[in-house]
Amino acid sequence: MKSSIITALDIGTSRITCVTAKIYPDERLEICGSAMVPNTVLQNGVITDLSKLADAIGLVVDKLEKQVGYSIRDVFVGVSGISLGSYKIQSSMDLDYGHAVSDEHILKLLQTQNIFNRFKDEKLIHCFPLHYALDEKKNIENPRGMIGCHLSVVCHFVTIPQSIYHDVTSVLQRCHLNVLKFVAVPYASGLSIVSEDDRQLGVAVLDIGAGTVSLSVFFRGILVYVGNIGFGGDVILKDLMRMLRVDAKEAQRLKEAHGSAIVLNDDHIKSIDIVMQNTMGNEERITGAKSHVTSITSGRVEEILEMAKADLQTKGLMNVVQKVILTGGHSQLKHLPKLAQHVFGRPIQLGVSQLSEQGGALVSPQHSAVLGILQSAHHQAILDQATHLAEEPEQNYLNKVKNWIKEHL
Repeated sequence: MKSSIITALDIGTSRITCVTAKIYPDERLEICGSAMVPNTVLQNGVITDLSKLADAIGLVVDKLEKQVGYSIRDVFVGVSGISLGSYKIQSSMDLDYGHAVSDEHILKLLQTQNIFNRFKDEKLIHCFPLHYALDEKKNIENPRGMIGCHLSVVCHFVTIPQSIYHDVTSVLQRCHLNVLKFVAVPYASGLSIVSEDDRQLGVAVLDIGAGTVSLSVFFRGILVYVGNIGFGGDVILKDLMRMLRVDAKEAQRLKEAHGSAIVLNDDHIKSIDIVMQNTMGNEERITGAKSHVTSITSGRVEEILEMAKADLQTKGLMNVVQKVILTGGHSQLKHLPKLAQHVFGRPIQLGVSQLSEQGGALVSPQHSAVLGILQSAHHQAILDQATHLAEEPEQNYLNKVKNWIKEHL
């Protein structure tokens, strides 16, 4: 394949991150640069000010272009928040016996239940076949070439509301950017940090961000679920601000210096300095027990983990989860793996993308999502190149749908 440039854009609650990379003819990926700017107009995946978001995206892209020395026009964009939809849908059809299952049959199988038109108010961004069945044969991974009379499939579809799709697309158009693909952040985080072996055995990924906690589950190598908790690590800061009467800067300092997912026995006798805001609004430095901080941070993070576990139990997925991987900016809280192991009863791992080794400033777990988006873009670029080499000069609608099937199924 020819050398090409790909760019990933992650519009997070607290920051917007943009990473660009070069794909070499041997399909090797090399990160060329990255840039970040603060974001204040995203709440649970909902944009609160389109103009301010456009300004912020324009700023981060401009910073990145100056860094790498080339223009950026096409981007892969991460989407997250409570607006993500996760659906399992079954479709079936009869076959003419003697005809092997083909791409055309799979296309018709999807159209049997009008799946493409099923999500009228939502935009389909991912489709993962969980398993096929052909007559009495169950749990088939790929039925192409097999012969039978009745074909069925259960698919996992991930969607975003059409309104969010429109808003993000229009904002990026203002910045003269073209969206090549939307990528669900829970999927991207898992793609970034989970090994193929773990994806086969069954793993849950918790990306603990500032505004939300995204949840994804992989089993038999496939994304089988995405979920979201409507608040993230920033709620810990708000708790510290409210309960200790400190400002945002002091809350951040206390969390980083003394925060913990577990209250240790000696936290009650260890003394720390706390800069409080008194009733007159003035700063007042006091000395208090470390447990004043750890009891707040541990209580809230335990609630987050319990909510994630309850979501997995409700969906009947705890029986397939063999390991839990923590990532995201707020996953670095002291003793979090120990608390998570107690809550989930599973081995716990802190996840960092392998790409972070060449990303320089991207070594933190908070960048797992954007690096996962970049990996998705890498995979898509290789797929597009292979499709381009194989297709006819003039491509009709059916061939385009075939390519969609190759990409998603």
